[in-house]
Amino acid sequence: MGVFSTDPKTTLFLQSAFEELKESQVEVRFYKRDIKIKEDIFVDGYFDDSNKIIAVKKNRQWIQTFVHEYSHFLQWKYKDPSYLAYTNRDYDPIEITEKWIEDKIDYSTLVSKSFRIVRRNEYECEKKSIQLIKEFDLPVDIEMYSRRANVYLIFYHMVEKTKMWNLKKNL
Repeated sequence: MGVFSTDPKTTLFLQSAFEELKESQVEVRFYKRDIKIKEDIFVDGYFDDSNKIIAVKKNRQWIQTFVHEYSHFLQWKYKDPSYLAYTNRDYDPIEITEKWIEDKIDYSTLVSKSFRIVRRNEYECEKKSIQLIKEFDLPVDIEMYSRRANVYLIFYHMVEKTKMWNLKKNL
């Protein structure tokens, strides 16, 4: 497993999650620094269904990031409608939003629709994450997690409004 916790409930959750990930042949990678996914775009974690990888930055909130990315894995594995919204189209909503941010395409109903798909998926993922935190009684402050999740969802609204992914850099 490679990741340990002094909290028995967290250990139980991790054992369960890692077993399910292993069965699905999903690799988990932990990083000591921000994870660069594109030029000037850094994240604390991601789930890549094509390459079957969960990546997580090992910081103070790593368990929250892991739960979130694991929830994306569960969406993929169990064919959650908000996750299928990515694949049931002749375009990739993430790719459309990125092209718009990079000025490769003009804003259109397709861009707007793509942002809605992304936000809906993240909303469903956050609900699943909170459910897992409660189910396993993980040492995560649910109120604080919920606030951060709301900020994350608002972030996508701000990206659509400002056309900037790295808002901190541009403030």
